[in-house]
Amino acid sequence: MDSRAVSPLIGFILLMSIVMGLIGILQANAVPQWNRAVEAKHFSDLKYDVASLGEAISLSSSTGNQAKIVLKAGVDYPNYYVLVSPSKASTTISVKDLGIRILNIDGSTLVEDETSAIIFEPNYFYSSRSKLIYEHSAVLRLEDSVVLKESDQNSFSKNSISLYILKAKFNSFATTETANLILIPVSVGGRNLFSGNIIFECFDEKTAEWWNSTLKEVYKDNPEVKVSRSGNVVEVANLKSIILSINVFEVYAVVGGETSQDFGVTPDKFIPLTDTQFSVYQYSTVMLGAKLVDRFGNPVKNYDVTVSVSPSNGICNFNPYQTVTNERGEVWYYFNANVTPNDPNETVTCTVSFTANGVEPQYFTVEVNASVPFCEECPANGECPPCPTPTPCPTCPPVGSLSKVRGATLSGISCSPVCSSYNNSFVGWIDGQSIWANSTQNCAWQNFTFKLPYTINSSVSPILIWNGTCSEKDGRRDAYALIYLNNNLENPREQGLGGGELEVQLNANDFVNQQILVSIRCISKEPGNPCPTGRAPWNLSTNYIEILFVKQ
Repeated sequence: MDSRAVSPLIGFILLMSIVMGLIGILQANAVPQWNRAVEAKHFSDLKYDVASLGEAISLSSSTGNQAKIVLKAGVDYPNYYVLVSPSKASTTISVKDLGIRILNIDGSTLVEDETSAIIFEPNYFYSSRSKLIYEHSAVLRLEDSVVLKESDQNSFSKNSISLYILKAKFNSFATTETANLILIPVSVGGRNLFSGNIIFECFDEKTAEWWNSTLKEVYKDNPEVKVSRSGNVVEVANLKSIILSINVFEVYAVVGGETSQDFGVTPDKFIPLTDTQFSVYQYSTVMLGAKLVDRFGNPVKNYDVTVSVSPSNGICNFNPYQTVTNERGEVWYYFNANVTPNDPNETVTCTVSFTANGVEPQYFTVEVNASVPFCEECPANGECPPCPTPTPCPTCPPVGSLSKVRGATLSGISCSPVCSSYNNSFVGWIDGQSIWANSTQNCAWQNFTFKLPYTINSSVSPILIWNGTCSEKDGRRDAYALIYLNNNLENPREQGLGGGELEVQLNANDFVNQQILVSIRCISKEPGNPCPTGRAPWNLSTNYIEILFVKQ
């Protein structure tokens, strides 16, 4: 046998063994490490996308517009030459229905419904699997037996509660593609004073314990409020005169596309915005108003309403009136007390009714004194002509003595962002028991000047409420929103993370000539990095700012 032919063959075999050994080592050690880094990057991006869900819901509830969250659910692993690696991994998106009950102070049920927790679970090949859970406005990460906060809750604060009820309209699915969550507001826009208990279910006992400890911290300065947990159920009891809003959304999950739905809201009842009984003279004008709301207390807009007056046999002169509710669910009617009595000295009672399909009518009673007063002094010729018809002079009592505030347009209110020279979108009005303003401008400093239409008295407790976002750099929520009053820029009255709601308790001394200037600024959490007022990359956006007048 020729040894010269055998030696190269043995060398080739040894070389191939070394190469295959190196490939095996890379396949067993390097590829998992590389792919775990890919999965870690994907999980970081997924956390950011899921955390933005709460911000989108908050914004949609204040604007009434649809919102969309884009999630890159799939993981794309790179291809390695001569090494084996999976092409993609999926993410499972599932839902779990959670009960929620709201009880009035007398124990009666205000709302009993279900909301959906949305769970995101990446199906990684190399990393341990974690769950991202959105429930009741918080994003929590469940990893083994540990609960970590990825995005804080913004539903509960000391003076207000905003509940978000999600109705998931999809079943659990797994996808390696981009998934879109479409949020459609079904019932939003209401704010009511509430006293009672709120009871809600959580994903499991571990997330319930997080809520239990978090809410105990929120209400630690209010010993009357009791927070407790039983299993996966948390109860917040003995809430007193707190501002409550309930916002309902339908959530659709679409892979690689979009959906658009148009839902009608079912009205539940009228809420009067003025007194329901009046006693006036002939030819007076009476303003009557009511708000049409659904079962969550939110306004029903653009809904047909019929206004009628009885008796309609010519005694209460009236022309039929058809109208629709405005953007705030309100209906306003000016009743002209021009009656035709059978007896000139008779007092005529007219009943005005607001009627809408599916709800009990709202009735207003107007007693009209048909006698016309005469002048006290007569001319020398003895004739005493009747006085001319007086022009009605409506009176506006102080806010503190009102049970409802008239829904007139608010004048003398302004929003002037100092970092922008172009016009901003702005609305101002009186609504219920508050004055309200909105600015969609994005800048690092916003000013709001409120001029009150009434005089504040000692029975009123004004509360300033601001809802918006404050971010820096690449959209990271690493910034504080600060609230200043009347150009006192040395001492902010309140500060907190931008991306939720801040509240300031006001008093009469805060108003100068019935006016108050509110300044909102955006500033970094990190020391040594102050706000570069009016310059990118800062972003300050006000969803709404409101001064609510609460009776003490």
